[in-house]
Formats: sequence, C-alpha cells, structure tokens
Amino acid sequence: MEHRNEIHSLFDLGQWLSCKVCFAFSTTVMCRSKPFAAVTLKIFGRVQGVCYRASAVEKAEELDLVGWVRNNRDGTVEAEVQGVRDNLKFFVEWCKRGPDVAKVTKVQEQWKDIDRVEYTSFRVERTI
Repeated sequence: MEHRNEIHSLFDLGQWLSCKVCFAFSTTVMCRSKPFAAVTLKIFGRVQGVCYRASAVEKAEELDLVGWVRNNRDGTVEAEVQGVRDNLKFFVEWCKRGPDVAKVTKVQEQWKDIDRVEYTSFRVERTI
C-alpha cells in the first residue's frame, strides 16, 4: 500500500481512523495512505422534510467523513464532504438514494483533491 506524507493528530479523526497504519499508533503519527478528496454536492428532488440531513450525518460518520450538510431555500440539499476518496464515493452513491422516504432526482458533484481535511466532524449547517 502506498503511503502519503501527512501528519495526523487526534483532531484529524476522519483521516486518522481511515488509515490502518495510523490507527495502530496514538496521538500524532505520519500517514501516507489513500489520497484525500473533497466533494461538494447539490441534491435535487424530495429531499427536505424527509430526514435527509440527519441521515447524511449518520452515513458520513459511519464512513469517517467530515464536513457539513444543509437545506437550501430552493428545496435542494447541499453538502461539502471531505475524507478518503473511496469513502466519499460510497457517500455520493448513498446521496443518490438518500433515506427511504426521499426521492432523489439528481445529484450534482464537484470533486477536488486536498492535502488534508479542514473539518473535525460532520454537522448540519443552517439553511441558506
């Protein structure tokens, strides 16, 4: 497995937990595991009033991802998510379905590579 030169602390929990090498150590370690990425999502359809945001938080935490999710006044849900690229791909696939009562019609994705995550958790943000 290729390793990337990155320093993780306990505050970089999403990165730290996603690397099996890092997980074996305590406090601060060097990590060179899978590349990190960020994706901004805009989700269309029946996605408000169906527990989409709360379900997204649960899924993101399950996948060790960080960032935020919020409702937009236009009826869409938007999210900015960061973490290991493979986990982000699983999250995006989940977003295309959402919780059982949601009816997702479209998901716009904007991907970018990042050196490290900017958030320490995944949370619900205020509606804009």
